Amino acid sequence: MGSGPKAGVIFRDVFQHTAENAGKLRETIVDDVLRCIRNAERPGSRPLLDDSRIDMGEEAYELLKNKYDNKCDSLLYHGYFSLGRLTLLDGLSWKWTEATGKYIGCQFWSKRAKALLDDALDSRRMDLSLPDAWDIAECLCKRNPSRDAKITHEHVYPRKEFRKLPFDTPNQSKDVVRALFDRLCIGCVVLESEHRHKPLGPANLKNPWMRYAPAGIKLVDNPEWSPLQRKMIDEAGLIS
Repeated sequence: MGSGPKAGVIFRDVFQHTAENAGKLRETIVDDVLRCIRNAERPGSRPLLDDSRIDMGEEAYELLKNKYDNKCDSLLYHGYFSLGRLTLLDGLSWKWTEATGKYIGCQFWSKRAKALLDDALDSRRMDLSLPDAWDIAECLCKRNPSRDAKITHEHVYPRKEFRKLPFDTPNQSKDVVRALFDRLCIGCVVLESEHRHKPLGPANLKNPWMRYAPAGIKLVDNPEWSPLQRKMIDEAGLIS
């Protein structure tokens, strides 16, 4: 199970986190993607990127789970390592986008999602702890009759398209794999109604944020965005 936010830390804003292993987690993901690519070149080797838990077998699965989700020193900040019917690439992309938090701590929030959270936090903001803010945000992702009253962690570049990326190119390098993840493996907290909005554009390989422009989604500015992400967000016109 992930380490979660440290107790006693006062909540400051939606981007706040106490993740200490985010960098190491992402380095490990890149290393495992490369290992899977090399396995694909050796018949019978496991795991492969398109393996489910059943495909790779329990021994390979338990080795991976113990690496990411060790009870004594978990690389994860949020949740736990579990595949079920997910492919390994799906599971690793989820852990990448949750490295600093699935909701509170996620580095990208829509303005409407933040406004919903602000309303839920309003009466307790003065002395609210970061763990308490996590709990409140988690409640907002539960089932609700109104999609305008529910938040979701959305993959800006859809996972079904991410699976199609050329990870298995011969002589793939660590730098290329890292660049693909840094550019396209992005989680953003939006309202469920924004996520389901019909005008939401198609996957855009050049600039994944362009998908949000037709739906009129605007983002909360975060000074910690990387120059690459800020450039793409500005080009998509998502800050006003």
